[in-house]
Amino acid sequence: MSDYYERAADLVEFAGLLPSFGAIGAGASVEVSFEVPTYVPSGSVSMASPSTDLGNANLTWCARVGSGLAYIRVSNPTAAPITPSNVSWRIFIRIPRESFDLDPPTGDGKRHARPTI
Repeated sequence: MSDYYERAADLVEFAGLLPSFGAIGAGASVEVSFEVPTYVPSGSVSMASPSTDLGNANLTWCARVGSGLAYIRVSNPTAAPITPSNVSWRIFIRIPRESFDLDPPTGDGKRHARPTI
């Protein structure tokens, strides 16, 4: 089994998400959530990426996963409110290896991962 196949099997991508953060107050953060499949366990490693600039270089963001939801939090560390541009987002979630069962090798010699539900 190739390393690439193993690594690819535990990465889930959600694309085209269109959150609306509205105005973010000075020194504040706004968090939005999206439903994810139930096989994504809480505490999985996640990353969010906007499709383009948010309209202000001072904004920061992070992502997390918990209870069947993925969250994107955008923070404004400045002394004035900022309204981020509306852009689409992608969330990448790494599912821990122990969350998968591996099927026996198939005719192609690879073991195909399937989520444990």
